[in-house]
Amino acid sequence: MSDDERVAGAKIAAKILNSMPAAKKKQLLEAIREKSAETYRQIEENILEFEDIVEIEERGVQLLIKEIEHRDLVLSLKLASTAVKAALFKGMSQNKAKVVKEDFEALPPTPRAEVEAAQKRIVLKIDELRTAGLIITGPEEVV
Repeated sequence: MSDDERVAGAKIAAKILNSMPAAKKKQLLEAIREKSAETYRQIEENILEFEDIVEIEERGVQLLIKEIEHRDLVLSLKLASTAVKAALFKGMSQNKAKVVKEDFEALPPTPRAEVEAAQKRIVLKIDELRTAGLIITGPEEVV
């Protein structure tokens, strides 16, 4: 198997894992790490997390906000870290930020699974935009 095939396989595995519930993803990653540390490392490099939003440049965050459902954006904030909230609000216009904050404050208690599902849909959109070359995630140098 060539290096290119291994990398492609790791990217495919990461895409599959990105679409899974967090607990199941963690369990499978642990099993992969026990079998092969190198395979685990290659997959881990390609896995996206909701927290990765902080590593996206501001223009990329702006594009992401345009591409996701408003309700998903608002719901995702319930479990978002302070850093992710800051990155998202920095990528919004003042009017959009005002509407999002108002909608967030009006949210009723929401099941954790619903919030995690909204975050998962956002992660899948990040992956879609990254694959299309429209945003860059991670510490990659931009020139």
